[in-house]
Amino acid sequence: MSIRLGLALTLLSLAIPVSAQDKPAQQKKAASHRHPQQQGSHQVAPGAADAHLHRMSFQDLVARFEVAGRETWQKPEEVIDLLGDIHGKTVLDLGAGTGYFSVRLARHGAKVIAADIDKRFLDFIQARAKAEGTDGGQVVTRLIPYDNPGLSAAEVDAVLMVDVYHHIENRPVYFGKLRNGMKPGAALLIVDFHPNKNNPEGPPPELRIAPRDVEAELRKAGFTQFDWKEDWLEYQYVLIAR
Repeated sequence: MSIRLGLALTLLSLAIPVSAQDKPAQQKKAASHRHPQQQGSHQVAPGAADAHLHRMSFQDLVARFEVAGRETWQKPEEVIDLLGDIHGKTVLDLGAGTGYFSVRLARHGAKVIAADIDKRFLDFIQARAKAEGTDGGQVVTRLIPYDNPGLSAAEVDAVLMVDVYHHIENRPVYFGKLRNGMKPGAALLIVDFHPNKNNPEGPPPELRIAPRDVEAELRKAGFTQFDWKEDWLEYQYVLIAR
């Protein structure tokens, strides 16, 4: 077991009660009212990406997000560098999960809003931030609904979404709300799994979204500038949108 994974599982035992293993009831209820959406050229069942993810226990999700070797193919420091100088800036880590990127953003001097729809992850992040010394107001957690990023107008200087885009439903509407919460000129940095690359990481191929579809959806949401890095990472594409 790696040192990082060992720390993650220790934090898990401290932050999450044994009884909190099931997906929160309010999320299940929300999922039951979702409508089918168009994803690229094929129909995807409502909540399909979330359903796939939550077949695993919370402990298994943590182990997956903190898997040994992720730094090699994820290149987290290089990804963060794409945002430029973020010291003193407010960055939204949307769909923060275990805080894999949240604590790293904080170490770069950012004020981080770690947002997720699952409170178990937020509890985990709070324990992690404390353990890693980034809890002095540098990382704040925020519980958000599945259909809203939970930002006030022009609240953040940048947004980071890693392996989250394919979980969002009704994306043009959702990202229109997100854009409203971004300051003028703020960057939206998206990292997600490439549908044309065979790899052991990420969701099944049918849940992945092609770069051309991502750009088309973001244009509908009001984004107009796109900087693509489709083959920069081993398994994922990278997009900076404004």
